Amino acid sequence: MAYLTLNPRRLALTTLLVILFTGSMIWLHRDDAPLGYARYEKYGFSLSYPKLMSLREVGLSDMGLGPDPSDFSGLIQCQSLWENKLDVFEVIWFVKTKAPSAEAELLDFLRVASKAGSVVKSVGEYYVTTFRGRAMSCINIEVEEAGYTFSGIIGVVYRPWTSPGVERTFFIAYLTFKGVATEEQIHADLQTYMGGLSI
Repeated sequence: MAYLTLNPRRLALTTLLVILFTGSMIWLHRDDAPLGYARYEKYGFSLSYPKLMSLREVGLSDMGLGPDPSDFSGLIQCQSLWENKLDVFEVIWFVKTKAPSAEAELLDFLRVASKAGSVVKSVGEYYVTTFRGRAMSCINIEVEEAGYTFSGIIGVVYRPWTSPGVERTFFIAYLTFKGVATEEQIHADLQTYMGGLSI
Protein backbone atom coordinates (compact mmCIF):
# COMPACT_ATOMS: atom_id res chain seq x y z
CA MET A 1 0.00 0.00 0.00
CA ALA A 2 1.38 3.38 -0.97
CA TYR A 3 1.33 6.27 1.48
CA LEU A 4 1.20 9.92 0.57
CA THR A 5 3.93 11.98 2.08
CA LEU A 6 3.31 15.69 2.37
CA ASN A 7 6.11 17.99 1.56
CA PRO A 8 6.37 20.53 4.42
CA ARG A 9 6.86 23.39 1.93
CA ARG A 10 3.78 22.40 -0.05
CA LEU A 11 1.74 22.07 3.14
CA ALA A 12 2.90 25.50 4.36
CA LEU A 13 2.14 27.11 0.96
CA THR A 14 -1.34 25.53 0.82
CA THR A 15 -2.11 26.66 4.38
CA LEU A 16 -0.93 30.19 3.58
CA LEU A 17 -3.10 30.35 0.44
CA VAL A 18 -6.18 29.17 2.35
CA ILE A 19 -5.57 31.79 5.07
CA LEU A 20 -5.06 34.56 2.50
CA PHE A 21 -8.21 33.59 0.56
CA THR A 22 -10.33 33.35 3.71
CA GLY A 23 -8.98 36.64 5.07
CA SER A 24 -9.64 38.45 1.78
CA MET A 25 -13.24 37.15 1.68
CA ILE A 26 -13.83 38.31 5.24
CA TRP A 27 -12.31 41.72 4.42
CA LEU A 28 -14.36 42.14 1.23
CA HIS A 29 -17.64 41.28 2.97
CA ARG A 30 -16.98 42.90 6.36
CA ASP A 31 -19.85 45.39 5.94
CA ASP A 32 -22.38 42.93 4.55
CA ALA A 33 -25.57 42.34 6.49
CA PRO A 34 -25.80 38.99 8.31
CA LEU A 35 -27.64 36.14 6.62
CA GLY A 36 -31.40 36.83 6.62
CA TYR A 37 -30.84 40.57 7.04
CA ALA A 38 -31.03 43.51 4.68
CA ARG A 39 -28.81 46.58 4.91
CA TYR A 40 -29.89 50.23 4.77
CA GLU A 41 -27.05 52.68 4.26
CA LYS A 42 -27.76 56.35 3.58
CA TYR A 43 -27.44 59.78 5.14
CA GLY A 44 -24.29 58.95 7.11
CA PHE A 45 -25.50 55.90 9.04
CA SER A 46 -26.36 52.25 8.40
CA LEU A 47 -28.81 49.69 9.73
CA SER A 48 -28.97 45.92 9.33
CA TYR A 49 -32.52 44.69 9.87
CA PRO A 50 -34.38 41.39 9.32
CA LYS A 51 -35.48 40.92 5.71
CA LEU A 52 -38.96 40.03 6.96
CA MET A 53 -39.43 43.66 8.06
CA SER A 54 -40.69 46.32 5.70
CA LEU A 55 -38.67 49.53 5.60
CA ARG A 56 -39.86 53.00 4.70
CA GLU A 57 -38.10 56.34 4.74
CA VAL A 58 -39.84 59.69 4.97
CA GLY A 59 -39.10 63.34 5.57
CA LEU A 60 -40.04 65.21 8.71
CA SER A 61 -42.47 67.75 7.29
CA ASP A 62 -44.68 67.28 10.42
CA MET A 63 -41.81 68.80 12.40
CA GLY A 64 -41.33 71.72 10.02
CA LEU A 65 -38.35 70.09 8.31
CA GLY A 66 -37.98 68.95 4.70
CA PRO A 67 -40.55 66.73 2.96
CA ASP A 68 -37.82 64.28 1.90
CA PRO A 69 -35.14 62.59 4.00
CA SER A 70 -31.65 64.10 3.70
CA ASP A 71 -28.38 64.32 5.61
CA PHE A 72 -30.09 66.94 7.78
CA SER A 73 -33.34 65.19 8.73
CA GLY A 74 -35.51 62.16 8.14
CA LEU A 75 -37.07 59.00 9.51
CA ILE A 76 -36.67 55.35 8.69
CA GLN A 77 -39.11 52.83 10.07
CA CYS A 78 -38.74 49.04 10.03
CA GLN A 79 -41.95 47.18 10.77
CA SER A 80 -43.10 43.57 10.95
CA LEU A 81 -46.18 41.75 12.18
CA TRP A 82 -46.19 38.05 12.96
CA GLU A 83 -48.12 35.95 15.45
CA ASN A 84 -50.01 39.02 16.72
CA LYS A 85 -46.74 40.77 17.63
CA LEU A 86 -45.93 44.04 15.94
CA ASP A 87 -42.33 45.22 15.96
CA VAL A 88 -41.62 48.82 14.98
CA PHE A 89 -38.05 50.12 15.05
CA GLU A 90 -37.49 53.76 14.10
CA VAL A 91 -34.51 56.02 13.62
CA ILE A 92 -35.28 59.74 13.41
CA TRP A 93 -32.48 62.22 12.81
CA PHE A 94 -32.01 65.94 12.43
CA VAL A 95 -29.25 68.50 12.78
CA LYS A 96 -29.68 71.26 15.38
CA THR A 97 -28.15 72.88 18.41
CA LYS A 98 -28.17 70.58 21.38
CA ALA A 99 -30.99 70.94 23.90
CA PRO A 100 -30.12 71.91 27.50
CA SER A 101 -30.79 68.31 28.59
CA ALA A 102 -31.55 65.01 26.92
CA GLU A 103 -34.57 64.57 29.20
CA ALA A 104 -36.00 67.88 27.96
CA GLU A 105 -35.24 66.78 24.39
CA LEU A 106 -37.20 63.54 24.83
CA LEU A 107 -40.21 65.29 26.36
CA ASP A 108 -40.15 67.93 23.63
CA PHE A 109 -40.08 65.16 21.03
CA LEU A 110 -43.17 63.55 22.60
CA ARG A 111 -44.97 66.92 22.47
CA VAL A 112 -44.20 67.16 18.75
CA ALA A 113 -45.40 63.57 18.25
CA SER A 114 -48.66 64.49 20.02
CA LYS A 115 -49.18 67.36 17.60
CA ALA A 116 -48.64 64.91 14.73
CA GLY A 117 -51.49 62.66 15.93
CA SER A 118 -49.97 60.27 18.48
CA VAL A 119 -51.56 60.24 21.93
CA VAL A 120 -48.96 59.83 24.68
CA LYS A 121 -50.72 57.84 27.39
CA SER A 122 -47.82 57.43 29.84
CA VAL A 123 -44.15 58.29 30.19
CA GLY A 124 -41.87 56.24 32.45
CA GLU A 125 -38.77 57.19 34.38
CA TYR A 126 -35.88 58.79 32.54
CA TYR A 127 -32.68 56.68 32.50
CA VAL A 128 -29.32 56.61 30.73
CA THR A 129 -27.74 53.65 28.96
CA THR A 130 -24.93 53.41 26.41
CA PHE A 131 -24.98 52.93 22.67
CA ARG A 132 -21.65 52.24 20.96
CA GLY A 133 -19.76 54.13 23.66
CA ARG A 134 -22.09 57.16 23.68
CA ALA A 135 -24.57 58.06 26.41
CA MET A 136 -28.14 57.37 25.32
CA SER A 137 -30.96 58.88 27.36
CA CYS A 138 -34.19 56.84 27.33
CA ILE A 139 -37.75 56.74 28.58
CA ASN A 140 -40.38 54.00 28.46
CA ILE A 141 -43.57 55.17 26.80
CA GLU A 142 -47.11 54.10 26.07
CA VAL A 143 -48.72 55.74 23.03
CA GLU A 144 -51.95 55.38 21.11
CA GLU A 145 -52.00 55.74 17.38
CA ALA A 146 -54.62 54.79 14.79
CA GLY A 147 -56.73 53.11 17.48
CA TYR A 148 -53.90 50.86 18.76
CA THR A 149 -51.96 51.16 22.02
CA PHE A 150 -48.22 50.56 21.92
CA SER A 151 -45.58 50.11 24.60
CA GLY A 152 -41.97 50.91 23.91
CA ILE A 153 -38.81 52.84 24.50
CA ILE A 154 -37.50 55.99 22.91
CA GLY A 155 -33.93 57.16 23.34
CA VAL A 156 -31.82 60.07 22.16
CA VAL A 157 -28.14 60.03 21.26
CA TYR A 158 -25.99 62.77 19.78
CA ARG A 159 -23.19 62.81 17.24
CA PRO A 160 -21.05 65.89 16.56
CA TRP A 161 -21.81 67.72 13.32
CA THR A 162 -19.56 69.88 11.18
CA SER A 163 -20.30 73.22 12.91
CA PRO A 164 -19.33 73.98 16.52
CA GLY A 165 -22.30 73.76 18.90
CA VAL A 166 -24.38 71.85 16.37
CA GLU A 167 -25.07 68.15 16.69
CA ARG A 168 -26.86 65.46 14.79
CA THR A 169 -29.63 64.25 17.05
CA PHE A 170 -30.83 60.65 16.69
CA PHE A 171 -34.05 59.44 18.27
CA ILE A 172 -34.12 55.66 18.36
CA ALA A 173 -37.45 54.02 19.17
CA TYR A 174 -38.90 50.55 19.51
CA LEU A 175 -42.65 49.95 19.85
CA THR A 176 -44.86 46.87 20.07
CA PHE A 177 -48.52 46.19 20.90
CA LYS A 178 -49.25 46.84 24.56
CA GLY A 179 -49.36 43.68 26.65
CA VAL A 180 -47.45 41.35 24.30
CA ALA A 181 -44.04 41.96 25.91
CA THR A 182 -42.67 42.87 29.33
CA GLU A 183 -40.49 45.95 29.84
CA GLU A 184 -37.47 43.62 29.97
CA GLN A 185 -38.42 42.03 26.62
CA ILE A 186 -38.99 45.46 25.08
CA HIS A 187 -35.56 46.60 26.28
CA ALA A 188 -33.96 43.38 24.94
CA ASP A 189 -35.68 43.83 21.55
CA LEU A 190 -34.48 47.44 21.35
CA GLN A 191 -30.92 46.29 22.10
CA THR A 192 -31.19 43.64 19.36
CA TYR A 193 -32.24 46.18 16.72
CA MET A 194 -29.67 48.70 17.89
CA GLY A 195 -27.01 46.04 17.40
CA GLY A 196 -27.45 46.52 13.64
CA LEU A 197 -27.34 50.32 13.81
CA SER A 198 -24.17 52.29 13.18
CA ILE A 199 -24.31 56.09 13.44
